[in-house]
Amino acid sequence: MFGSLAKAFGLGAPEAPVFKVPLEAPAFKQSTGGDIAERAGLKVPKEKPELAQGSSARLLEHQLNTERDMLGATKTLAHSLPQQKGVQWASDSARMVIGKLPPLQKEALLAADAFQGNPTAATRAQAAAAAQRAGPGGPGGMAAMAASYCDVPDAPPVPGGAALVPVCVTGAVVLAASISPPSVPKMPEFPPPKFEAPTLELPAVPKMPAPPAIPPPAAPDSPAAIKNAQTFKPFLDRGLALAAG
Repeated sequence: MFGSLAKAFGLGAPEAPVFKVPLEAPAFKQSTGGDIAERAGLKVPKEKPELAQGSSARLLEHQLNTERDMLGATKTLAHSLPQQKGVQWASDSARMVIGKLPPLQKEALLAADAFQGNPTAATRAQAAAAAQRAGPGGPGGMAAMAASYCDVPDAPPVPGGAALVPVCVTGAVVLAASISPPSVPKMPEFPPPKFEAPTLELPAVPKMPAPPAIPPPAAPDSPAAIKNAQTFKPFLDRGLALAAG
């Protein structure tokens, strides 16, 4: 009885969200879970070798609903999506917190949107310039940076770009989720680091600010892990919808 009353008044342990992974989506049939984990710098649980052999969707479902590893799941999804959908996920995530973004981050988001609407060498270069102005400290800048490394039909690919796109997408989603709680009124403004926009002759890897120390992952059923999953859910749900579409 007490448990029912506590739940009715919002007391007690938070309820873990459930993620619906489209297991048969084409985006997840391109690579195995083991291949995706290797590219994303992740480890497949040794006690679950079937996750390495099956589709990346199975690995993603395990990360989301069993381990509640939101960072690992974000990396897996970012490395599973095609480039264009990855950039869209990054942009959509930034747009979900647009009211908290400073002007340069909003401008970078617009540049990423422009690239999606017309992916050419020109819009790719514009996205690279906008990413340079905004810096990688916010989701808009990371979305534009992801666009700057994408393949386009009217120019050769940026060397190394295919590996960098999902890294930037992951950064955009994680940064958007980190500033989404009501306790964060706006994105902290950092001075944009100086880095060269990617070129075909000598692609430059931007100098990223040192990431904050990541604490050891909490137990999957702990309040901290469940709260983190609740924070990430709208962003991951958007990525899952793009994978399914």
